[in-house]
Amino acid sequence: MIIRLLSRSLMKSSFVLVMLSLWLTGCANDSEEWSEVTVKQVDIAVKASGELGSAELLTINPPMVSNMWQYKIQFMVPEGSMVKKGQRLVSFDSSQLQQQLRVKQSELDKAEKNLESTQLNAEQQSESLKLALAEKNMNRDKAKRKWEQSDDLVSSVDIKQLKLDYQLSLLDVEQAEFQLEHYNKEADTKYKVTQNDVERLQNDVERLKREIQRMTVVAPKSGMVIYTSHNGEKPVVGSSIWQGRSVMEIPSMEKMIVKADIDEVDAKKIALGQLVEIKIDAISDQVFTGKITKLGQVYRPKSHDVPSVVFDAEVMIDNPNTELMRPGMSARLSIFVNSYEKAITVPSEAIYYDNDTAFVTVDGLVGKEQRTVVVGPLVGDEIVVLSGLQEKERVLL
Repeated sequence: MIIRLLSRSLMKSSFVLVMLSLWLTGCANDSEEWSEVTVKQVDIAVKASGELGSAELLTINPPMVSNMWQYKIQFMVPEGSMVKKGQRLVSFDSSQLQQQLRVKQSELDKAEKNLESTQLNAEQQSESLKLALAEKNMNRDKAKRKWEQSDDLVSSVDIKQLKLDYQLSLLDVEQAEFQLEHYNKEADTKYKVTQNDVERLQNDVERLKREIQRMTVVAPKSGMVIYTSHNGEKPVVGSSIWQGRSVMEIPSMEKMIVKADIDEVDAKKIALGQLVEIKIDAISDQVFTGKITKLGQVYRPKSHDVPSVVFDAEVMIDNPNTELMRPGMSARLSIFVNSYEKAITVPSEAIYYDNDTAFVTVDGLVGKEQRTVVVGPLVGDEIVVLSGLQEKERVLL
């Protein structure tokens, strides 16, 4: 009888302990936070920053001028100005060319006068020699008639003299013809030399006029003006710039790009053709899209002040807003490098690790259950679970 009473007492105590344990567990469960496993599409994106630019830039440089290597800026249209085709963009100091033009023009005037004088003198001298030749011809004909018309009444000595006079007149004619021909050739050569000097000087004058005109550069097309920076400095009126160095650019607003800086650790994830979501700080109410169209060839420091290593990429913007977008605007990028159509995700705080192995605590049929999982990338506050969980299971946070 005593044994039965003791047995019943022990059974009642065990039941009370079990009920107490369940009640305590329920209280604990009420204070714990659980999350249900969800399945959804997850896009994995690499974050990057960049600056707006144009895929087509029209570069404005100093003109090509003979023997000029440095140019002083006299005028520049303000940066950011919207210019029309043919409008003046920049003017360079042309005083040196103006001085050269004055010298060459003076030389040309003298050369042209010299050419005119040379031609006039040549014509006068040629006419004088022609008259002398005509006179020699007349003397020859006269001597010939005297010699041919001599008769028997004329002595043989006189006939010989008449013949000699005729022969001498032939030599005079020959000499006069030679002098005329020689002078004409010499005068023609001298005229051509003087004429070449005039033409050379005319070409120099015309070249200088063209070069002076080119010292004022006009817009070859309509667009917005952006100054070109060199070593962090932009050109200003009064500064000098070397030949071949650009002064400003006119970007094509219809073909806008983002010049992106990709962190070194993410560079291998980036590939041509990847879709990009673009947010521009100055246009915060709009989101744009684009694609990776160009990748850099080398890694480089981000800037002098920021030594972190980055990789360059270019993103072509789809349907850019030409009214609001401007080169130089800051942009934030989300580059989609992977996508999971049916990804199992849990809050990142549900995952804990032990010796590089990932675990979660699952709400099992008989209570809490520790389970090993294989995790994928972190997406915001959630993490993709590649295996070990199923949809609608609950995990402890």
